[in-house]
Amino acid sequence: MYTRALLKNEKHTTPKIHQTKTGLLSPNKSLSYYTSKRITKSLLRSPFRGILLILLFKIGGSFLLEAKDINLKKSFQENIQISKNHPDSALALFNDLYKKAIDTEDTTLAVQCLQKMSDLNLRLVQRIDAIENTGEALILSQALQDTVLQYENLNILSRVYRTYRKFDEALEYQKKALVLLKESVRSGNMKKIALIEGYHDMSLISISLKKFDSALMYIDSCKQISKEVNPNPLHFGNVLIAEARILIHQQKIKEAKSILMPLKEFYENHRAKGEYTNGELVPLIAIYSRLASIYEQDKPALAVKYYKKSIVTIDELQSQLGQKLFLYNRLSKIQFRLENYKAAYHSLRALKDLSEKWNSVKSSRNSDLVDVNNVYLKELERKEKELIKQKLSVAESEKSILRLRIILIVVFAMVSILGLYYLYRKMKRKQLETKKKSKEKDKHNKEVLELKNQELTSYTLLLIEKEEMLEKAGGILKKYPEDKEAKSLIRALKKGDTKIWEEFNQRFSSVNEGFYDTLREKYPELSSTNLKHCALIKLNFSSKEMAYLLGISERGVFTSRYRIRKKMNLDTEVNLTEFLNSI
Repeated sequence: MYTRALLKNEKHTTPKIHQTKTGLLSPNKSLSYYTSKRITKSLLRSPFRGILLILLFKIGGSFLLEAKDINLKKSFQENIQISKNHPDSALALFNDLYKKAIDTEDTTLAVQCLQKMSDLNLRLVQRIDAIENTGEALILSQALQDTVLQYENLNILSRVYRTYRKFDEALEYQKKALVLLKESVRSGNMKKIALIEGYHDMSLISISLKKFDSALMYIDSCKQISKEVNPNPLHFGNVLIAEARILIHQQKIKEAKSILMPLKEFYENHRAKGEYTNGELVPLIAIYSRLASIYEQDKPALAVKYYKKSIVTIDELQSQLGQKLFLYNRLSKIQFRLENYKAAYHSLRALKDLSEKWNSVKSSRNSDLVDVNNVYLKELERKEKELIKQKLSVAESEKSILRLRIILIVVFAMVSILGLYYLYRKMKRKQLETKKKSKEKDKHNKEVLELKNQELTSYTLLLIEKEEMLEKAGGILKKYPEDKEAKSLIRALKKGDTKIWEEFNQRFSSVNEGFYDTLREKYPELSSTNLKHCALIKLNFSSKEMAYLLGISERGVFTSRYRIRKKMNLDTEVNLTEFLNSI
């Protein structure tokens, strides 16, 4: 097509003319132009069809993006597998994938690629590249506010400082990394098993700084967590190697060997069976190296054997390549002591070649490395300062808000206290008024009761006087026994005596409500005569008056009182009159 030819800068002499229903197409416009024009007209004619087309385009686009994202993640996992045996090739692949992640604006994948590149840089002793990649990853991960990625970047940066034997700086970054690691574990973004790696790294730095107590504390933390999470034994070997390293420093050789020898057999068995990945066998490098250091003095030939095994394992696993400098250095010294000068020469030659490749100041990659301080770290420090300022500003705002809240709480508390005090005073006043009214009412009722009882007593005394008069009249009438009228009057007098008591009981009960009922309920053994006696005692009648009313002698009155006390089971100290008045 003509348009495609233009895009490809191809020469042609006769442009093809396209025929449509409306006529000829212009040779200066492509089919896509007319196709889009027709689609636009179609949308205008049928809005429903247009909406359907837009939805199809959007769904198709989302599927394409999702498929592309899956492909990138798949590539990432494939690169990890390649890195286990071919770090150089994996480094180039991760670099290409990083560029694609930047193009697709997948910041998380970009940071992960940078982290893998940094890790591979360290394996290949490309320290400057490791610093640059880690610095860029730190900046990106801070922008994402991803604590997991920030932890991983700070952990790598700490490892870089360790390779330069800047252990104080390494410790500083590892502490920051550990804080982020704990935060990630608490939030559930990382599993608890990750704490073993964090504490192990802290123990290694502490050993390098000869802070053995701190190192043992971190190792104990690793062991404690391992009891909870049950890690893969292949991964936990590094912790035990660190413990053996401390024991060697403390000249506890026997204890160190008791750790290292079983570990050696364990890893070698897995190596022989092929049940491992390259990363899982990395502890073998340190195991051989530590055993060699143990045998240097007593069994130098065995030390040479273990140093060589360590170097071979490094070459096989393509890991910890920088460790070869130390190993060749120690190996050459022992070979020289054993007068194996040819072997010592070869070891020194290998050491010289590696030194020129990796650590020479004249090297184009390391000539700028006077201190581990680059643009990325400076940028990171600047961002950290800005973040600190923001945190201080937020903290100040929070302090102001807290201050205001405290003032409001104090004011509210004071108002509440005053309100409660006012309510308390009001209730107290009301209680006092109620109590006062109740006392006044009780006093009034008592006065009324006393008045009524006085009236009843007076009435009863009048009845007594009347009874006495009638009794005298009856005595006179008895002198005329044959007289029918006299007999009739005597019978009427006896009947009136009964009515007097009935009227007394009725009046007494109306004044002292429930008196008889209470006595019957509490003391069912009391007779009707006892009840009459109790009523007279309550009205404070004398013994003589009671004797007359009850028709008994005064001695009988005392006897009746004794029996009443006995039936009520009253102590001698209790006054019977006061007791009956209280009912």
